[in-house]
Amino acid sequence: MMNKILHKQIRLLIGWDTAMKKILHKQIILLILILLPIVIATSCYRLFNHPIKFYGLVLDEGGQPLPRVKIHFEISGDVPILVMIPGLVGPINRSRIVRTNKHGSFQVKGYYGQVISPIRFSKDGYELMLVGGRYPRSFWWHELKNNDPANPIIYKMRKVGETTFLWGGITRRGISAYFNTEHVQDETVYYDIIQDIRFGPERTLDNAKRPLIRDIKISGRWEESENRWAITFAPGTVNGGIQILNQKLYMAPETGYNPEVTFYVYLDLDYRQRYGEYIYLKGSSDEPYLPEMSEGVREYYFYLKSRDIGLYSRLAMRLPVLDRRNERYRLLMQGIEVTTNPFAGQRSLDMRQDIPYKVWRSLQNEVLQAFRKDPNATIPPPDLDALIKEERRQRLKPRAI
Repeated sequence: MMNKILHKQIRLLIGWDTAMKKILHKQIILLILILLPIVIATSCYRLFNHPIKFYGLVLDEGGQPLPRVKIHFEISGDVPILVMIPGLVGPINRSRIVRTNKHGSFQVKGYYGQVISPIRFSKDGYELMLVGGRYPRSFWWHELKNNDPANPIIYKMRKVGETTFLWGGITRRGISAYFNTEHVQDETVYYDIIQDIRFGPERTLDNAKRPLIRDIKISGRWEESENRWAITFAPGTVNGGIQILNQKLYMAPETGYNPEVTFYVYLDLDYRQRYGEYIYLKGSSDEPYLPEMSEGVREYYFYLKSRDIGLYSRLAMRLPVLDRRNERYRLLMQGIEVTTNPFAGQRSLDMRQDIPYKVWRSLQNEVLQAFRKDPNATIPPPDLDALIKEERRQRLKPRAI
């Protein structure tokens, strides 16, 4: 009897073991089928990508190296399309963080991929300086053949300085000039930076009969022999000056201002057909104060000193475009931002960010009314710390029931 029971238990155990073996066998096969594309893709990754070696240098505004800057990069690579699995295996993006050494240098190497992209530069008290309003570009692996420790990619960061209240910002009407490319004639427009008004040579008053100030003058002259427009920017006041840079500065330059700057816009049909609405822009070769007109940069910064009291402003301008309306082309110069320090002789163009709206609005009204009464009004800088503290005290003050 006992033998029969024992034999039965043994048969059951043997059957259970056989069933488990079949289940495990199926699971192993399924696991292999899942992991196989990943293993193949990982093995082939280096075959379909290239070694990335990237060398860079971070400097401050004065050209001195910046140590301990944290830089976030993203390296993008490809895998064979035959082993891609949507949501599981596909183009690979890897994030990496490096830091600059005491010489401001850094390097990214030991990785494979197609493209390397700088994502973020971080250092306490500093921020990255953008060229032409654009963040640093990405690089394909083949663009780095000449990139080595002796020829690094250079980035610049600015020290965040003293902030203040600034007038302006995004323009409501815009510093713009329209030049008709079919009925060619010289044109001139002026701009009052405080009242944000663009007006022609014949106008001297605003709608309320208050005087308009010619802070900046934009004129266009057609040169038939060269098939080009000569665009001139100049301060509209006697003691003013202007200069153009391809970097956004937060402290207006102290020197380097010119009575005017001129650059040329060539109406070349072939170029327009190849590159879209943006047209060919070139600085005059005999005017060294013009920045290099780099390909891909669409914004430049005009630094203006205007009025007798010396108001410093920064104008962000987009390059000329051909604006097509009613089957006719107009050459359009468009300003996107005007920032002015309303306090005589002060060059800071760094807006304090923690000013409450009520304080900001009150200061806006005070500045506007002061300049409407006297275009050369000398306004004392406000005590922003005291104004912000008082506004918070009033806001948190218990209300009577």
